[in-house]
Amino acid sequence: SRAPEFVADGQALAERALGAGQPAIAGEALRLVSVEHRATGHPAEARDAGQAALRALEPGSDGVALARGLHTLGLAWRELGHHDRALDAYARAYELAVQGDRLAARRVLADRADLLQLLGRWDESNDDIERSEALASRNESARNRSASTIASLQLVLAQGRLEKARTMAVKLVSDLRYLGIDSRLASVLLLAGEVYRFSDRFEEAGDHYRQALLMFDALGSPLAILARANLGMVRYASGEVEEAFDELSALLEEAEQGKVAWMLEPIRIARAPAAAGVGRWDLVRPTLDQLERGVETGGRVDLDAWWVSRELAALARSGGDGDRIARLERLTARIEERLPQVQVS
Repeated sequence: SRAPEFVADGQALAERALGAGQPAIAGEALRLVSVEHRATGHPAEARDAGQAALRALEPGSDGVALARGLHTLGLAWRELGHHDRALDAYARAYELAVQGDRLAARRVLADRADLLQLLGRWDESNDDIERSEALASRNESARNRSASTIASLQLVLAQGRLEKARTMAVKLVSDLRYLGIDSRLASVLLLAGEVYRFSDRFEEAGDHYRQALLMFDALGSPLAILARANLGMVRYASGEVEEAFDELSALLEEAEQGKVAWMLEPIRIARAPAAAGVGRWDLVRPTLDQLERGVETGGRVDLDAWWVSRELAALARSGGDGDRIARLERLTARIEERLPQVQVS
């Protein structure tokens, strides 16, 4: 839901604070209103609230508060598709934050690197990741450091730098086991499973996915569904094609009944190679259509898209359907054009 009470309360607080000559409080209240609008699918309202927050803050607030405001506005610009404006807001936010709050600066760099990856500007994204890691302070709490390093791990993995991602994942798993932060540990175990799956190390991938699944189940997290989908892909890659197809089909039906809408497409993509493997190309066709649209419209293309298209192309070649082979080889080539070269070692 939109939580209109939160928005109304935030706006009312901002008005009272401005009337009392407290622009910092007003600016932060409006910034949080922007966050709420963006989280509930209203990016234009998020932009307007973000701009109002900056107008309240600019007369004399400290640099870190302005940096947070600019960062929040940049996120709204990104949602609206104004990528140049988002990058400009991120750049200004970073210059302000780096002088007073390194953690805030690292968060800005993570979001900027993520947008640069979406735009295919991989070298610049890598520069931001390295800059973020260089900002990690020895005095930063292990809890904060783990949060910012998880963001870096996600970005490094998206770049296909699997050896670096593996090193980061191993260290994070060790640190988080010590800290006892189960939700973060489960997320890192899931990412570590991805690293091993993309490296064709399926037994290790399965071990990490199963650990993540146990933790997500214990936490009651819907991400348990994602861990199960990834385990299904490992079963397919390990040669258990029919079992993988049955398992992923059951998972898809479960997600549909549970109305977990955001998981339906990832499960369909995960099931596509197994569906093709049992001859159900009719179930693969919508996934191919979606992957092709993503490439054509400049949407995000990730390693899962590459892995699935590669598997489907191999299955098509073994089946001998010329049109299907040509379509999948063309799709795989276009995905690879959008991604940096995967570096396994």
